[in-house]
Amino acid sequence: MNSKFNKIFLIGYNKTATSSADAFFNSNGLNTYHGGGLNEGDWNIDKYDAFSDQHPEGTNFFKFRKCHKNYPDSLFILNTRKLKDWLLSRCGHAIFNMSLSIENAGKIKANGSWGYPSVENIIEKKSISFNDLSNDMLDGYYKFIKEKIKFWIDERESYYASILYYFKGYPEDLILIDIYKEWKSFLGDIVFKEYEITGNRMEASCRNFSKNQQKFFDAHKEMYEQATKDVLASYPKFTENSLLLHDNQVNKYFLNIYKNNF
Repeated sequence: MNSKFNKIFLIGYNKTATSSADAFFNSNGLNTYHGGGLNEGDWNIDKYDAFSDQHPEGTNFFKFRKCHKNYPDSLFILNTRKLKDWLLSRCGHAIFNMSLSIENAGKIKANGSWGYPSVENIIEKKSISFNDLSNDMLDGYYKFIKEKIKFWIDERESYYASILYYFKGYPEDLILIDIYKEWKSFLGDIVFKEYEITGNRMEASCRNFSKNQQKFFDAHKEMYEQATKDVLASYPKFTENSLLLHDNQVNKYFLNIYKNNF
């Protein structure tokens, strides 16, 4: 096998170049599994070489420890990006998918998901048309996504801390990647005996929005941007640009422990 490691586990959240990393691994000869993440099932680990994509909900803080114990000589990668940008990308991803999914029926239907509330709970209807995109619906979405954003911020802090403190005893088994920096050659030099750089994989469709889809997306974008701003206002200013934890001194300590491209 081209990899220097038994297994490779990308343990960062979605919207942190997980698809592009999966494509990079796959194009360089690894049998990859993308989707679900450490929290969902056991990934059928013996069948694959590299794994990625932490699901937006239900993050399992303990599964990476189990994988580390059961698969020695493996590499764990904490892939990350600035907190505010990550939050906006998560929100935008959910709304983008909602915008596309509602076109055919001409109705907005949602039973509730990690990124969108149940329409019925907001306005007491099972579905509404594009023309019924009301203030009540947008207010309901704002309240929903504001709670989610607060949860995501606090969960990411706890999850990252659990990773960073756990691997202190195994510093060679974890690397840190800032996806804003050049990361493929950094990762390739560590993982592969030889490799080629590939392009990024874009999950989002290049399809053009219809007029109503654009209206839906823009209205919700305004709401989630405001919700993100309002939630982050209760944290220290530097938090929105944090790549790891909310304490810069602690971050410097960990950056001296683990290989990173920060």
